[in-house]
Amino acid sequence: MFGFENMKISSSDATKPVINLDQGDPTALQEYWMSTKMKERCVVVIPGWELMSYFSDKTNVCWFLQQDLAEAIKALHCEIGNAATEERYIVVGNGSSQLCQAALFALSSLSEDKPLSIVAAVPYYSTYEEEASYVQSQLYKWEGDARTFNKPGPYIEMVTSPNNPDGTIREPVVNRGGKVIYDFAYYWPHYTPITHRQDHDIMLFTFSKIAGHAGSRIGWALVKDIEVAKKMVQYLTINSIGVSKESQIRATAILNELTKSCRIKSESFFEYGNEKVKSRWESLRWVVDKTGDKFTLPEYAQAVCNFFGKSSSTYPAFAWLRCNEDKDLEILLKEKYVLKRGGERCGCDKKYIRVDMLGPNKDFQNFLNRLLTINGSAASFVKMPKSDPNLCQTHNCNLLHKYFTSPQQWLSRKDSTSPRTLKRLAAQATIYSIWAERNKRLHEGVMATPEPVRDVILGRRNGKNFMNLMFCWSRHE
Repeated sequence: MFGFENMKISSSDATKPVINLDQGDPTALQEYWMSTKMKERCVVVIPGWELMSYFSDKTNVCWFLQQDLAEAIKALHCEIGNAATEERYIVVGNGSSQLCQAALFALSSLSEDKPLSIVAAVPYYSTYEEEASYVQSQLYKWEGDARTFNKPGPYIEMVTSPNNPDGTIREPVVNRGGKVIYDFAYYWPHYTPITHRQDHDIMLFTFSKIAGHAGSRIGWALVKDIEVAKKMVQYLTINSIGVSKESQIRATAILNELTKSCRIKSESFFEYGNEKVKSRWESLRWVVDKTGDKFTLPEYAQAVCNFFGKSSSTYPAFAWLRCNEDKDLEILLKEKYVLKRGGERCGCDKKYIRVDMLGPNKDFQNFLNRLLTINGSAASFVKMPKSDPNLCQTHNCNLLHKYFTSPQQWLSRKDSTSPRTLKRLAAQATIYSIWAERNKRLHEGVMATPEPVRDVILGRRNGKNFMNLMFCWSRHE
């Protein structure tokens, strides 16, 4: 269901371990929570005698919802401005997947006509089809693409916005008076501009895609209709007898820190997350460009983000990569020991795959490297292999002689066209840039594009001591 079947595939080549970027495991955001400040702030200690009862609040519709978590959810939505929480019932679940099933049960059991048709516009989140079909319920039935759906009678349309897998902003397609479940797992400012506050009957959110804590298994629904909320709680009660209080306590602490961080730009999680995902998208686009016309990625229009207070683009948690040749892209990458979710599982053809943009740094780095090799253009990117320790000294000496002899000769040679100061600056800047780029690729899994280097140079063009050197450099370029 979540790509676990791919974990059985192994590589016989020890230098090419299998990279599984099918599952959407958001560990890329872990570095933020490992910082010294967050380590101290997010520690949760629970004495052995606390949280022993099934119940949190017997007077609440969602009787297993911790009140502190409800307040933390409202505070974060208020700070971000992405969803209305007034006059809503908060239903907490074991992730948004369980809440989706609870919503399907609630809407279909309250309908006079059964089974209800379940639809979603292609490309859709593959798990919707699996969830709607897995239990073979008589309450509802999966009917596929919302764009081609023409069956009479009531229906439920799943709308994910930004969409998983292609990152587009979505609205309902059928528009015939049916019920709509809105999945806003990715409607947060590190993924997409927050253009307005969403206000719908059923809205789903997940803790895992906001902050990266997928293991806590916490999600919540904002529900207008009390009868729908009650039916969802009934499903959750039968399915899992509520939700872990320990997970709720941890989620409360982290959501509160997210809200606090919004008020201090230097500590803002969403600033950090936006830069992290943006840098990965820039690296991926750079690699796709280097492969010529072999692959394409969606383009996203800029919009003013009310949270950041400026125009920004969309940087989805998944990339919808298309092969422009008549090939099965999932199989093509599997030959490189890279596992992705194929387009067929999302209602599309084999030319598409879904790329997880939130996986481990090393996996993402290796994926980019292997993507380049498909077109035979990896020479500009592949890292040097590790040397045999016994040959290390000779190998390094050969490298130094091969790559640094010419620059040393150039630096020591006197001429009338290139001042020694300019040569030294150019050499030092080059060495530093290569070193910094190496560290970013190795430790952060990102690559610099030419534009930032250009901007750094042009940003100094008006400096008093820089003008003559820049003129000299340009004159002999």
